[in-house]
Amino acid sequence: GGKGRLWLEPLPGADAAEWEVDEGSSNAHATKVKILQALFVGLRRTTPAVSDALRSEILSAASPALQVGLEHPYNQIHQESAKAIAIGMNLGMTCDTSSIKTWVQQRAVALSTLIVPEPERSPLVIEAKSLVLCLLHGILGRDLEALVLRCLPLFAASVSHADHELRALGSNALRTLAYAVQRGPSQELAGVVIQGCVVPGDVDVASRTRWLEEMAKFVGSVALKHYFSMHGTQSGEGERLCRELLISLLKEDRIEVRTAAQEALAPLNIMLSSKQVSLVAKKWSKLNGDQADEAVHGLASLLLAAGSLASPDWLGGVIEGLSTVGTRPDSKKEVERVVQAFLKQQQVSREVWRRCQSRLSSEQMELLKAGQGTLSYFS
Repeated sequence: GGKGRLWLEPLPGADAAEWEVDEGSSNAHATKVKILQALFVGLRRTTPAVSDALRSEILSAASPALQVGLEHPYNQIHQESAKAIAIGMNLGMTCDTSSIKTWVQQRAVALSTLIVPEPERSPLVIEAKSLVLCLLHGILGRDLEALVLRCLPLFAASVSHADHELRALGSNALRTLAYAVQRGPSQELAGVVIQGCVVPGDVDVASRTRWLEEMAKFVGSVALKHYFSMHGTQSGEGERLCRELLISLLKEDRIEVRTAAQEALAPLNIMLSSKQVSLVAKKWSKLNGDQADEAVHGLASLLLAAGSLASPDWLGGVIEGLSTVGTRPDSKKEVERVVQAFLKQQQVSREVWRRCQSRLSSEQMELLKAGQGTLSYFS
């Protein structure tokens, strides 16, 4: 019925919380949206009877109603509307889908700040879940890659929200996006990724912690997947930006954020040369005071990398650095935890443990054993 309505009631602008739809009519609406999805799929086929102008006209007529459907309180309607929009944005290279893509991007950026103070199941949160689901469907479509990257702030805001469904969707979207990006990575890609780590000032401590924790994992995954391209183009500027961001997160107050950044940095440290590792280890070993957390977690990331490299020749220098920072009372427990994890990894077999021992001098071996502290139930 009617341009801009397409079966869905009420008209655009109505409050979704006031919708009074019984279960039977919601099923009917969801079924009609599924039929619309089938229509969009059919429009992808190139036939003389279907012109690009007709595709664009059908998409333009359906879009307003689908946009309203994103905030419908019933799951089956807002989820099916999200799928329909994702299919509509992929109608083909020759079909003009710029209007719906522009709306999705603008709405995603707006919702990234609007949902911060919103309670669970509010209309804005429901719309955010629908839009994340829509973008999640479009992540693997290469034509939508640039669009999804520009919507990254919505994913970052989603993983820190109180609504558990929105958090799960945002986390899945970030993990999928990290390994689905196909375009040539560069300084610009690193810049877009880093922008997602900018946390609004009105976010509470718990939400900020979840935000930075998830984004640290995301930045590490993107930097690792595209390491060689980032390292080999623009003088390695993209790699440098990602590494510096992760190092900056090692200074955060919350242990969850520092640990996530440490684990994300460890695979990148595998790519460093022995000379680079030695310089970085010496730098971190000299940090103290307010920079003690960065020193501990930075050296811990090097130790994690060493465990994956079958005890490289620079392992001894890292152990010496950890023994230095581990003498500080506020760092001792964290150093003990890292050393205990490393020893557990190395002692899985006699051969691995012998190789580790052969790379260390007797003094370094004593420092390693002393660094594990006293094992306890809480260590």
